[in-house]
This record gives sequence, structure tokens and C-alpha cells, in this order.
Amino acid sequence: MVDVFTVVKSLVDLGYTTAISENVLSVIATWGTKLNMIVMSVANGIIMSLIPAIAGSYIVKNYKEVNDKVTKAIETLLLVTVPLSIGMSFMASSIWTGFYGYDTLNISIFSVLILSQIPLSIFSVMLNTNQTINNTKATISVLAVSVIAKICLNVPFMTLFNNCGIEAFYAPIILNIIIDTIACFVLLSSVKKKTNISYLKSMRTFIKVALSTTIMIFGLKILNLFIPVDSMTRIGAIFECILYGLVGAIIYFIVTYKSGLLKEVLGADIVKKILRKLKLAK
Repeated sequence: MVDVFTVVKSLVDLGYTTAISENVLSVIATWGTKLNMIVMSVANGIIMSLIPAIAGSYIVKNYKEVNDKVTKAIETLLLVTVPLSIGMSFMASSIWTGFYGYDTLNISIFSVLILSQIPLSIFSVMLNTNQTINNTKATISVLAVSVIAKICLNVPFMTLFNNCGIEAFYAPIILNIIIDTIACFVLLSSVKKKTNISYLKSMRTFIKVALSTTIMIFGLKILNLFIPVDSMTRIGAIFECILYGLVGAIIYFIVTYKSGLLKEVLGADIVKKILRKLKLAK
């Protein structure tokens, strides 16, 4: 809502045309958000399964079980959302062209917008976690401060970007990433104070996920040398999405499996079931 009321006017004041300013807002508030839901659906699924489980453990004051479930939720979220968001950012041209048609401005905005889903998904899970363990004060406070920060900083951020020679329409997205990241740390700290949870294992998981994602992107960059992600037709873009999606998924699966990350996060039984479904194990 803050973007709706500030982005167009601010961009016009900074010298952008009304058409470009309204187009930017449509990507941020509508068309890009629809594609972002591909990532957010993972977080929503975790939230729906996590809340009853945490509530049941918290009521009987089994804080160890609460901590285990929260840690598992964070690790699962990182395992999926980090490579998915970064992979979609890498394939932004093909994804956007496949859905809406080729447009360089919209593609460049979406490539940054999709990255905002990483902190936002963790923020959503931790917000619901705090509410579940009766940490309502922290939940409401973080939400209120986040909104106030967005209201106060949205226009100044766009002006700052413009003065630094960076396209001003990236500013609302970068601001969202900064606000959500800070809010995540506050909410994580709030849960730690109440349940004495340790995030050390989650940090190790994040590092492994980051390294695995880096290897995946490196593999896709090599593929990009032979089959560039630059199709301007929907049929070509859809072909690229399928090809790059499959190659990226295979690389990421192999790396996480060989490193033991899949077993650490999902458990040996689930990994065996996945391998059986893929006919890679008996």
C-alpha cells in the first residue's frame, strides 16, 4: 500500500515518465507479485504445518520440541527458497517472457523483486511462530515498526538511489529486503529469548545452501554460454525455463545429496523415498 501511494508520484518527480512510473508500480504490486507467490507458497505450506505442531509442544512447555520444529522449518525454508529465488532471478528473462511477453524494464525489475522473497518468507514464518508462542507484543511491534519504516524511508530511498546514479525504481524493493531482513533478526531474537533456541545448526545449513546454490548458478552460467537466456518469444522462453529449471534442479539435488545436506534437513527416510520415486534407489 505504501508503494501504491508513493512510487508513481516519486518517480515522476525524479524525472521518469508517467507511463514508466505506472509500469514499475504494476510490476512491484501486481504482475511480479503473482510470480513471487511461487516462492511464497513454500513458506505458506510450512506455516500451515508448523503452527499446530509448535502450539501443541508449547502448551505442554516442551521447549526442546518447539526449538527442534522451528529450526527444522527454517532449514527447510532455506533449502527450498534460496535456490528457487536466485534461480528465478537468473532466469528472469525467460520466466517473464513466458508469462507476460518480452520487456527489458519489467525483466530487470523482476530479477531483483524475486530476491525479496527470501527474507520475506523467513519473516512470515517467524512472525507466525512468535504469535503461536504468545509473543504477541513482539509480533505487533515488529509489524508496526516495519510499516512506519517503509512509510518514512520509501521516498528518501528513491531519491538517494537517483542521486547515486542507480535507477530509483529499485529502491522500494531494496528497502523491503532491508526491512524484512532486520525484522527477521528481531523475531529470531525474540524466539530465542523465550525458548532459548540455538540457531547454530541453521547457520551451518544456510552456508551449505548458499554454497550449493552458487554451484548451481555456476553450472547454469556455463549452460548460458551455449544456450543464452535471451529468447524474445514465449515458446523459446518456455523451452528455456524447462531446460534451465531441470538442469538447475539436477545440479542442486546432486550437490545437496553428495554433501549430506538433504539428509540433514529432510531426514534419511524422506531422501530415500525421493530417490525411489526418481528410480535412483531400490
